[in-house]
Amino acid sequence: MTAVKDIVDEDGNTLAQSALQGSLVDLTENVLPVAEELILVDDKTIYVSMSEKLTDPNATNPDTAKIKVYVNGTEVKHTSNAMVVDWVGATGTDAATLSIVATDANTFSIGDKIKVEFLNGTTIADANGNKVAPASIEQQF
Repeated sequence: MTAVKDIVDEDGNTLAQSALQGSLVDLTENVLPVAEELILVDDKTIYVSMSEKLTDPNATNPDTAKIKVYVNGTEVKHTSNAMVVDWVGATGTDAATLSIVATDANTFSIGDKIKVEFLNGTTIADANGNKVAPASIEQQF
C-alpha cells in the first residue's frame, strides 16, 4: 500500500493522518459459474468447460437430475440412456470441466447439435457455494 501525504483541500485544510486509516473489507465472490464450451470427446462422451473451478457437496457425482442433454433437439432420457456426470480426471484435478458420459454408444456424433441445460437447484457450485447458473449451452459439431 502506498501512503499519500500532504493532501490539502481548496481551503488549506490538510488531510489528517487519522483520515488515512482505512478499513479492511472482506469481499466474497458471488458470480454464478456458467458453461462456456462443449467438447465432443467420443460417441458416448462430451465435456462441458465451466467458467470457474467447481466443488460438489455430493463428492464426485454431481446431481444428474438437474442436467438435461439434448441431441438435435431431442432430450437424451436418463431412464433409457443413463448419463454419468463427473469431473474430468479425479475430483479436483480439472474441476472446471465436467464429463457427461452416456451408457449407449453412438449417442453423440459429428454433425449433431448438442445442448446441455443446467436446471435451477443443481448441487454443482463453486468454492464459495455459488451454484451453476440455470442456463444452457448449445453447439453444432
